Amino acid sequence: MLSIPPNVNEHSSDAIQNALSRSYHAQSSRHGGAMDSDLFSQFMRRSIKWVILATVIGLAMAWYVATHFAKDTYYFTGQLRLEPSSVGFPFLVAPSTVDYTRYVDSPQTIRTLHKEFDIQGDESATADSITVEAYQGSSDMMIEMQGESPEKVKAILNELLVLVSEQSREIRDVAIEKHLAQFKLRTDALEDQEKEAEQKYDALCKKYNTHDLEAQFKANENDRAATNGLVAHRTIVCNLLRETIDDIKQTIVEARGGNIPRDEQDLLDEEVKQSIDTSRHAILQDKLVDHRQREAARVKLSAKQSELQRLKTLLARDLVTQAEVQEVESQVELLTLESNGDETINRLEGSISKIRDKMDSNDYLASSARAKYLARLADKLENKQQALAIAENELRDFSAHLKYMEAEYERLVDVTPKIRDFKDEMDGFNQQRQILRQETDAIKQLLATDGHTLTVNSEAYPSMHSVKNNQKKMLVAGFGAGSLLLLIPGFLIELFRITPSKYERLASKHGLPIIGRIDRKSASRFTGGTTSRVLASRIQRLNLPVGSSIALVSTGRQPCPTGMLYGAASQLAEEGSRVLIVETIGKTGLVPLPGEHTTEQVQEQTLEHGTTGPVDRLIINDPSLLCNAMSNQVWDELSASIRAYRYVLIGGVSSQDPSVASLVSAGADAVVVVSLERDAASLESTNLINDLIDFDARFLGAVIST
Repeated sequence: MLSIPPNVNEHSSDAIQNALSRSYHAQSSRHGGAMDSDLFSQFMRRSIKWVILATVIGLAMAWYVATHFAKDTYYFTGQLRLEPSSVGFPFLVAPSTVDYTRYVDSPQTIRTLHKEFDIQGDESATADSITVEAYQGSSDMMIEMQGESPEKVKAILNELLVLVSEQSREIRDVAIEKHLAQFKLRTDALEDQEKEAEQKYDALCKKYNTHDLEAQFKANENDRAATNGLVAHRTIVCNLLRETIDDIKQTIVEARGGNIPRDEQDLLDEEVKQSIDTSRHAILQDKLVDHRQREAARVKLSAKQSELQRLKTLLARDLVTQAEVQEVESQVELLTLESNGDETINRLEGSISKIRDKMDSNDYLASSARAKYLARLADKLENKQQALAIAENELRDFSAHLKYMEAEYERLVDVTPKIRDFKDEMDGFNQQRQILRQETDAIKQLLATDGHTLTVNSEAYPSMHSVKNNQKKMLVAGFGAGSLLLLIPGFLIELFRITPSKYERLASKHGLPIIGRIDRKSASRFTGGTTSRVLASRIQRLNLPVGSSIALVSTGRQPCPTGMLYGAASQLAEEGSRVLIVETIGKTGLVPLPGEHTTEQVQEQTLEHGTTGPVDRLIINDPSLLCNAMSNQVWDELSASIRAYRYVLIGGVSSQDPSVASLVSAGADAVVVVSLERDAASLESTNLINDLIDFDARFLGAVIST
């Protein structure tokens, strides 16, 4: 900067670097906001003529196509219905109406229609004229067909409905036959597996010497359970019998010592008394019987004696024989003996007397009762001992049998998993066989019905919009074809014109944001065009202090155009402030500024004051003086004048003198790289930018040539 104190210079440098760091990632070298806006505006301006011309040609093409190719199209609709059926469900998953749609316009169906109706043309066109509408879960299928002849379209559509219906039945029948064949294969495989399982089980039965391992295992379990019950019962019986025998023995010892329970004693006394009464009653009964016999014998004896007297009288008269008399005499003797029963009576009386004597004795009842009690205990003890012996024998037998059954159970336990596996496998075979039988029966029943097939529900009838004219479509197609025929090449030409050039690649190589593009026409205008406005806006966003300098360095042989400098300076001047342009006199001379101005000499340099505008220009005769002014505090009068300007735009430096350009850029607050000529991407241009980087130039961006 020209004679600006160091602290101000540092402040402006920090401001530039912060602003650049914030905007660097927001705008790339080829796609920055300003660059894209400039590219788009140029592209649109150049493309307007192509758009107008393409519109005219498109309208002409649309009129021609609509008048020569428009025609009427007739639409007919037919309806098919998928017959529902619960037969075969859920063993057969039948296709839905959506599944059948692919057979409507299949190549085989279209080929059949072409052959039957002798349709001329491509089969794909016929397929495109068919529209199928079906929804998941719906049993209706709508088929619409279009064509130029209504009679022919209706006939073809009716035939198409029949063909699709027949195809659906064939598809269903083929699917059922495949299912039945699969069922047959599965049934045969299941039978083979069952035979193999039975052979394994027979081998296992043969190994364990039985024909039914499962039945034997169950019988063993039942036998062991019953034997366990019997062993437990006999053990309890034996324990009870032993306790009973011990109690009886203890009771016998106590009874022999005269210790008989009182209630037992009373019962025994009563029994003894009843026994005595019974004996006496028997004796008395015998005595009564004997008395009755004796009385009867006496009666008979009296009769026989009378008969004997009568026979003896008759014997004396020889009317009877001696034998008859002797027989009667023997009977009389016998009856005489029977009637004389005194000895028996005496004996019975003696027995009764003895009984009475015993009853009168004091210890008869006690001794009889004790003897009777002991005899009863002895009988009971003998019975219990016999029962104990029997129970112990049975317990030994049952225990031995239980051990045998447990050993047999252990032997069968080893084969239990195999038995269970065999049973599960056989149950699985039976279940699968039952399922296969149900599936086979259900699917066979389906063959005899119309279930899951498409039937013609409605023959072809005119659609809601039965006739349509394609004139509008032809207009749109003609306009589109005609306009695009010219518009696409025009856009490609204009796009090629604004494609990134070598200048963009140079800026991208060094990471410089592209401020804008400029051509030679806009460079010659003092308005500077869009590039000048974008450049001024970019400088203003930096908020540089008063008197800040911006160097515009050209990478070509020619310096930055005066028009762009003047345009940017005009945009930067605001609210009465002025902007100074600093230029050197080159080989081509200087371009005069527009408007009126006055001239004065400041330290042998020319300063032009604009009287009609806010822009002044300082003309330096020798570029080396500009370098000295940027690096040393000289020309006090010039520095004082420059310090009053809002901005100082420095031009006139290029790659023609790289040392001056580098020193000027190093002393400026911001640097803008300008590429205008063909050799802007040459080695000299690259070296110049590298020198600027080495001198820590504060780059603001680049202006590239289009």
